[in-house]
Amino acid sequence: MNYKWLYNRFISLLFKPSSTWREIAKEEGGVDVMGSYFYPLAGLAGTISFLAILITEWVGDDAAHPFVMFREALIGCCVTCVPIIVSFFVSVFMLGKVARALFDFDSKEEAAIYKLVAYSMTVLCVTYTVLAFPVDFKILVWLCQVYTMYLIWEGCGCLFKLDDNKKLVFTVMAFVSMVGVAGVTYLLFNKFM
Repeated sequence: MNYKWLYNRFISLLFKPSSTWREIAKEEGGVDVMGSYFYPLAGLAGTISFLAILITEWVGDDAAHPFVMFREALIGCCVTCVPIIVSFFVSVFMLGKVARALFDFDSKEEAAIYKLVAYSMTVLCVTYTVLAFPVDFKILVWLCQVYTMYLIWEGCGCLFKLDDNKKLVFTVMAFVSMVGVAGVTYLLFNKFM
């Protein structure tokens, strides 16, 4: 596990997406995007959420029993990780089916969908990690999701050969599937956990 590479890729996707997507497009299948980027990022999001909730419960005025604090932290970790992972797999599946039907993607372009979704999940990981903290700026966090659409737009331009109209349709579909599935999963987990 190369955490330095993970950190550099994460920061460059957030602050220099155009050049980062061009760099990603040049990579010839050598990077296992799920094992080297997506799973560690989702794991870090869950770990940070776990620690944030555990510390918040521990430091709070009405500190509960340690087992209760641990349980709440584990639930918070699941509420962070599960929407990210479910959104990834559902989005890859849906976009693969739609891309094959509407845009005649070949197998190389279908494989690039994994890269697009995994790297575009960067903002979602940050969002769901920040939601675990007790600070109430959730509206600002949800507005940051719009940046996910920009990441997808830039990624589509570098990974796929689509004209602007098809690129827009694909970008909107990817955004709705990624953010929509993650949002619904997050709300369901918060309601029933």
